[in-house]
Amino acid sequence: MLFFTVFPSSAQNTPKTVEERKEWANRVHRKAILKNDSLLLAEAYYLYGKIEMSIPNNYLKARLWFLKSLSILETGKPGFELTRLYLRLGQNELLLKNYEEALTYYKKGIRAAEATQDDDTMAEAYWSLSLFYSPRAFPYPHLNETMALSPYLNKDSAACYQAKAEKYARPEGRSALILETIKLFKEDMPTAGLEKETEKIGPELAKSSVKTVAHLNLAQRYAREGNLEKARAQIAAAEEAYSRISFSPLLEKSILMTYIDYYEASGNFQKAYSLLKELRQKDHALLVRERNGEISDLEKSFKTGQETLAKELIEMELKLQREKGRLQDKILFFGALSILLLGATVVLLFLLNRKNRQISRQNALLVQEQNHRFNNNLQAVSDLLTLKSEELDIQEAKTVFGESKLLLQSVAVLQKKLYSGDKLVSVTLSQMIPEVVDNSLRAFNLTHVKTQYDLPAAEIHAEDALLLNLIITELTTNACKYAFKSTPDPVLSIRMSLSGERMELTFRDNGTSPAEASGRSFGLYLVDLLVKQMQGSYRFYFEEGTVFEMNGRIKTVIFKT
Repeated sequence: MLFFTVFPSSAQNTPKTVEERKEWANRVHRKAILKNDSLLLAEAYYLYGKIEMSIPNNYLKARLWFLKSLSILETGKPGFELTRLYLRLGQNELLLKNYEEALTYYKKGIRAAEATQDDDTMAEAYWSLSLFYSPRAFPYPHLNETMALSPYLNKDSAACYQAKAEKYARPEGRSALILETIKLFKEDMPTAGLEKETEKIGPELAKSSVKTVAHLNLAQRYAREGNLEKARAQIAAAEEAYSRISFSPLLEKSILMTYIDYYEASGNFQKAYSLLKELRQKDHALLVRERNGEISDLEKSFKTGQETLAKELIEMELKLQREKGRLQDKILFFGALSILLLGATVVLLFLLNRKNRQISRQNALLVQEQNHRFNNNLQAVSDLLTLKSEELDIQEAKTVFGESKLLLQSVAVLQKKLYSGDKLVSVTLSQMIPEVVDNSLRAFNLTHVKTQYDLPAAEIHAEDALLLNLIITELTTNACKYAFKSTPDPVLSIRMSLSGERMELTFRDNGTSPAEASGRSFGLYLVDLLVKQMQGSYRFYFEEGTVFEMNGRIKTVIFKT
């Protein structure tokens, strides 16, 4: 089949026989083992696969070598070597007439080539897929009745991928062979033009299979046209070109089949039949030789495996007996040691448990004492503020002292929430905020104010809770002082939402006169500082009452489930 002889990567720079190729692959394999180089080992497996693939009917062996190479290369990044391997696997599956598997490997080769972004590699991949779809992949289907025509033959697909190959092929690169091959095998090229192009094939292309295939293609044309003299001359030229390159059973078969076409065209059917019979006898002999060789290899392998297995079983039995004795000694030693360690561990755990209970009781007492002292201190400061405010005659000063007392009460609410439960670092929003608001309303004798809450079921860190407490206290105080003076049905509304580590707060009253929002008072100045500490922003505006909106950052939000 001409398809495999014109594939660009099959060109050889120096003639090599099968034996020389095997020797070269063996050297690469030994070098990979010595250097412990997995990539070099993959290359050796690839070379072994190429050798088997060049021998007709050794395609299953070739597949095994290619798959061994693939198991190494697929673990790395896509590159030229992986692309080349996928394309070889595709060719091999095509020879085995596994068309669907061949297409799968070709497409994997396309993806690997595109990942390399290398023009030569992409050109070779697209060219290979073009030939897979091309009807010219099988020029001699009538010579082998076991050859099943591919169901994927499609001229349009072949033309599409050929155009892509021409786009990426470089005249000075590795893919230059593709451009020359496309030029030589154009169906619309006249026979005379094809002969001129064949004669112009340079020394580089002459080292590949292209020159041989070009002469064979020209010989077939002359045979069909009835120019038998020129057909015979082109076959001789093909044999001359083939003698200068490496051994290829597929090319030899192509030459022989071209001779058969020549003799059929000349009317010498007896000679054509004789060559066809010789070809089939060679194929049959090759199959028998391969089968016998494989059976012999299997027998030798089986016998060697049996002997090796027997030796291994004897050595394993002796080793197990020795290990059994050592294991029994170790079991006795470690059993006694384990009992001692277990006893020591039980005693140690008992002592640690008792010590832990003592420490827990001490910690509980310390926390209780700390909470008690903190509450006492807050109460003492609150009482002092009350006494001082009673001594003052100025109403404004008394108001300031009263507001300061409310701030202390908001801190006390937070302290109570922290230490009354089992969590010392977080408080529940829906419980804390209503209690702070109620304390402020009681302080101004406004318990008749209706309160509305829309708060998330979440717990926040104590540090953020303290800032929120003080802000809510100031806002409630501001509403009590200015918004509810002449409002018959006062309503206070608080809504909060959380999103990640951000919060939004809306504080609204229905007062008829705007609450103070100028920021000149100490309370609003304190609100400004607290909002900035929460890395947020705020604004006041009047819309059927005074509205305060803010957003800020809450470091830790724990949503209840």
